[in-house]
Amino acid sequence: MGSEEAVLGGLHLRFAYRNGTGTPLLLCNGIGANLELLLPLIPELSQRPVLIVDMPGTGGSASGLFWPSPRRYARMLVSVLEHLGWRAPVA
Repeated sequence: MGSEEAVLGGLHLRFAYRNGTGTPLLLCNGIGANLELLLPLIPELSQRPVLIVDMPGTGGSASGLFWPSPRRYARMLVSVLEHLGWRAPVA
């Protein structure tokens, strides 16, 4: 499972991903829980691509000036998908 940090949309984000085959699975670990919480689950998900993102202010992602809203979270997650070059729909 690869791990990376990047500044996307002005936010310093940390995320972990696994390349694979099939529809990518985006796991949102919830606010207040870092991505390590979900790492033990990854081997059980066959070989599909998986992405986990530390939400702003959690784990390795900086809090910055991020006012949370569903729309902003969606934009943030899309920016990570685009950064990885994942263009297909995700589950």
